[in-house]
Amino acid sequence: MTGLGCLLAGLLGFGAGWQALVCGFTGLACLSLVLILQPALRNWAETLTTGFVIATALPLTPDVAASAGLVTGWLVHQLAYGRVAEHFGFHFRTLSEQRATIEGPARAIWAAIIPGEAHPEDVKSCALVDFDRDKDDPDTFYLRLETGDTLLEEMTLTHLERNRYERARFLIERDSDRGEQTYYTLVLEDTGEGATHAHLAMELSNASLGNALLHWFDDDLTFSLRAVQRAFRANPKGVPA
Repeated sequence: MTGLGCLLAGLLGFGAGWQALVCGFTGLACLSLVLILQPALRNWAETLTTGFVIATALPLTPDVAASAGLVTGWLVHQLAYGRVAEHFGFHFRTLSEQRATIEGPARAIWAAIIPGEAHPEDVKSCALVDFDRDKDDPDTFYLRLETGDTLLEEMTLTHLERNRYERARFLIERDSDRGEQTYYTLVLEDTGEGATHAHLAMELSNASLGNALLHWFDDDLTFSLRAVQRAFRANPKGVPA
C-alpha cells in the first residue's frame, strides 16, 4: 500500500514520469527503514501515505502538497489510531481465517499453537514468555508476551470450548484494548500421513478502526501458522508429544 500510494501521489503531483517512480521507491525505502529500526511506528505508513494522496489530489504546488500531506497524514492517523473514532462510537468487527498442513501430530501442534497448553518455549505461534493459571478457574490463563521492546504485554486467555487435540475456541483480552475482544477457533484434523491440517480463525469484535487495520496489515494468523510450520519442519522431534 505504501509503494502504490506514494506512486499515486507522485502521479498526481508530477504526472507520469520518473518523479512518480522516485516517490514510489522513496516510500518503500522509508518504510523499510521504519520496519527495521522502529517497527512500532509502522502504523504511520498507511496514514501518511493516505495523507499524501489526499494532498496531491488538491490543486496545490508540490512543495505545499508535501507539507499538507504531513498534516493530513497526522489527521488521518488521529482518526484511525487515536481516540477520535472512539468518542463517536465507531467500532468494527472483522473475521479472518487461515489453513495450513503441518508436519507433525495433532497433540504436538495443539501445544505449539495454544498458549498455556505447554511450556512457553514449546509455543511457536507467539512470543510467549510465561503464564499463570487462574487458581479458581482452570480454563483461564494469564499470559505475558514479548512486544519487541523492553515491556511485556499482558493478556487473559479464557477457554470457551476445548476438545483436546481436535477443537478449541478461546477468548483473548488485553487491558489496553478498552473493551475489544478477540475470539480464536482452532480445528485440527489428522491426515493419517504424519501431518495435521490446521484451521485457525480469528474474530475481532468491538475493535477500534486502528486495531482492525493493524490486524489486517499484520496478518496475524498467517504469521502464527507459518511460525509453527517452520518450527516443526526444522525440528520435528524437538516438539512436545
